[in-house]
Amino acid sequence: MQPDPSATLRGICRDLLERSRACQEAGDALSGVSLARTAELLTCLTLRYEGLPALLHGYQPQLLELLHESIDLLRRLAFEIPADAQHILQESPPRSGDPVVAFHDRLSLAISLCLDSLSRADVDGPDRLTVLRFINKICRAQRDIAHARDAALAAIRQDCHARGPDDDDTMPSTSLLTETLHKHFPEHATACVKSVSRLAGLNANEVFALEVEGMPDWPRDCILRRNRGSDWVGNQVSGEYGVLDHMYRAGLPVPRPLLAGTDLDGPNRPFIILSRVRGRAVRLLEMGDAAASFMRDAAKVLARIHRVALTGLDDRYRHYGHTARHRTLTMVQRYHDAWYAEFSEQSLVLEAAYGWLRVNADIVDERVCVVHADYSQRNILSENGQLTAVLDWELAHVGHPAEDLGYIRPDVEQVMQWNDFLQTYLDAGGFDVDDAVIRYFMIYGLAFQMTTQSVAGKRFMDGSLPNVLIGGVATIEWRESDRLVCELLLRELQDCA
Repeated sequence: MQPDPSATLRGICRDLLERSRACQEAGDALSGVSLARTAELLTCLTLRYEGLPALLHGYQPQLLELLHESIDLLRRLAFEIPADAQHILQESPPRSGDPVVAFHDRLSLAISLCLDSLSRADVDGPDRLTVLRFINKICRAQRDIAHARDAALAAIRQDCHARGPDDDDTMPSTSLLTETLHKHFPEHATACVKSVSRLAGLNANEVFALEVEGMPDWPRDCILRRNRGSDWVGNQVSGEYGVLDHMYRAGLPVPRPLLAGTDLDGPNRPFIILSRVRGRAVRLLEMGDAAASFMRDAAKVLARIHRVALTGLDDRYRHYGHTARHRTLTMVQRYHDAWYAEFSEQSLVLEAAYGWLRVNADIVDERVCVVHADYSQRNILSENGQLTAVLDWELAHVGHPAEDLGYIRPDVEQVMQWNDFLQTYLDAGGFDVDDAVIRYFMIYGLAFQMTTQSVAGKRFMDGSLPNVLIGGVATIEWRESDRLVCELLLRELQDCA
């Protein structure tokens, strides 16, 4: 993905202004002012990439006329004409882009040099009045340019301050959350949420830590997950309650689901409250020698997930279809449509991937199990190198076990041999899946990631997702995924050359 400079700068400005506002509200005025000033610098850079060339191009004739007039005055007064002033008159004025700005700067410098010579001249009478009138013309021209530039900057500031659906992403208050508890559990009149704080991190959904009192069957420390106002994945976090409860009852290392709904802070705001679990998501490369052992634990847990009985699981988790072909093509089409609806950059590689997935859909056999569908190191917590929990089940459904195997494979191959991971999975009771099907879902998983990255990048740049961390990661990871998908496709298509 080649990010558009001005749109990216606008996105960063929005994030900085939001952080500045939060600092000011928290009483940290110094940080708030620093962030606001940084945002203003980026606003100026945004104008430099956007409308400044066109704005300055409109004033070229006026400035060239002033330069000619200054040279004529110098000749009449028998003063030397600066070489820079003579040279720029021999150039052909550019019409667009960065050369316009550079030409404007050289043109302004040439006028300045002429004005310096004129102002040093020992003149009086009519000539003095002529020089003063010429200075007046320069001031008026510069004022007009400054006013036009200020208006353009004001429009950018307004856009950067304007908020879209992400206006809804304010932190829910303790009173709102307490009211939600009373609505769902009227028998617990003394229940309350004592504190709420936003957890930092790269999350598709908002995550908050809660301190709850008066709920006898609940832990004191809980987690609230809520769909963002601008959701780029297209799944409701409330929908994971059923499958998460199914996994929790089966003894899997997952948070205990406590409450879910779609009416937090509005009629269409999905949320889920969970027990807080130990550990945190750690990048594999930060684990050092412990990374391979951690991934073996992930293989064992994945086998346990895939072997959980489907009996008792709500049939709505079969939403992609009841046959392998229908299910696979429905998933492929869903994310292809999502990419086409909101892409920040065209990609022939991604289009080729979706075409290849359609053509090869028959490779998927009819085996089914519970599929996490986002099983990667980002959603697996660890503590002291030990796996503690698997999070984020909103994409889970009944599907083919190779969906999860193919999805996590790029992570695995950063730190260990794939066959080692797969053998650990099989020894723990996992499905014996043909490697061709795993490779199929490896490409599918990367296509899904590229789609969500592209949509997130677009939302960041158009202002509906003013979060520089998400926008930046989406842009950076898109390029890496694009490269990897291309390599995998060429490997699969080597016999077609």
